Amino acid sequence: MDQEIIGLLKRKLAVLDQIAANTEQQGRFVKKQQMTGLRRLLREREALIEELGGIVGALRGKSVPPDNYEVHSLQKTIKGRQHEILDTCHQVLQNAQLVKAEIFSQLHSTRTTYQLNSRYIYQWERPVPRTRINAKV
Repeated sequence: MDQEIIGLLKRKLAVLDQIAANTEQQGRFVKKQQMTGLRRLLREREALIEELGGIVGALRGKSVPPDNYEVHSLQKTIKGRQHEILDTCHQVLQNAQLVKAEIFSQLHSTRTTYQLNSRYIYQWERPVPRTRINAKV
C-alpha cells in the first residue's frame, strides 16, 4: 500500500516537472509571438493536467500512514513545486497580457495611420477629373 502511494506521488512529481517545463516554454513562445507553437504547448499542457487529475483522483482513495517519512517528504516537495509552477504561470500570464497590449497598440497605430492616409491625406492629392469647357453633348 505504501509503495503504491509513493509510486503515485513520484508520478505526480514527474508530471508537475513536465508542466513546469511546458510553462517555461510557453513564456519563451509568448515573447517570440509564435502562436502555432503556443497552441501545441497548450494542448500538451491540457493532457498533462488531465493526467495529473487522474493521479489526484487515485490518491484521494488512499490513506497516508502518519509515520511514513518518505510519503510526507514527497508531499512537501510536491506542494512546493506546485507553488513554483503557479508563480511561473502568473508571470507568463502577465507577460502575455503585456505582449497582447503591445500588439494591440501597434495594430491600432497601423490602422489609424492607414485611415489617415486613405481618408484625408491622399483624398486631396487625387487628381481632379478635368472637364472640357466645350464638352460635346
